[in-house]
Amino acid sequence: MSLRDQLLKAGVVSEDRAKKVEQDKKKTKHQAYRDKDVKAKLDAEKKAQQDAILASEKAQKAKAQESNQEVSLKQQRKALRVEARRIIDQKRVNVEKANDQFNFSSDGKKIRYVSVTAEQRKQLGNGNLAICRNDRDGFDYPLIPKENALRLVEIEKLMDERWVYLLIDPQEVVDNADEWAAWDAYEAELAKENK
Repeated sequence: MSLRDQLLKAGVVSEDRAKKVEQDKKKTKHQAYRDKDVKAKLDAEKKAQQDAILASEKAQKAKAQESNQEVSLKQQRKALRVEARRIIDQKRVNVEKANDQFNFSSDGKKIRYVSVTAEQRKQLGNGNLAICRNDRDGFDYPLIPKENALRLVEIEKLMDERWVYLLIDPQEVVDNADEWAAWDAYEAELAKENK
């Protein structure tokens, strides 16, 4: 069933009006063979319709690509979150009966703590352990080995989401120790001068 028949059946167009439109179309097509201006006008209309169709198709393709990119980005973020959770669940070394508290800042404002053993405290200070975020429990801070924490840092960069709260770089500790030693030497020198 043609569009003309559908419009007639729906009562949108009268039969007389449909016949007149069809006759005008035939007349214009016939005139196009004789008159170059009419032919140019018809060609321009046809080209405009084709350009509109192409533009519409191009817009639909762009929208579909954008939608596909969003979906793939969501899937990638979901896969990274699953990997981060798996690392935290499988590699955590927290001891339930630890009685020592290790304080740290989770957001630069609030001080949090995690229960650690004396050995874990040393490992945290040496940079061999890291304190991570458990996104399923806001007050659970898993301790994981440095190698796994470095993978979480990579995931952080890809997701733009924080997973590692504390991972001490031993090089920074050494640099700070040198600064403190220099400061102590400076104070000792000042004390000698003041005597």
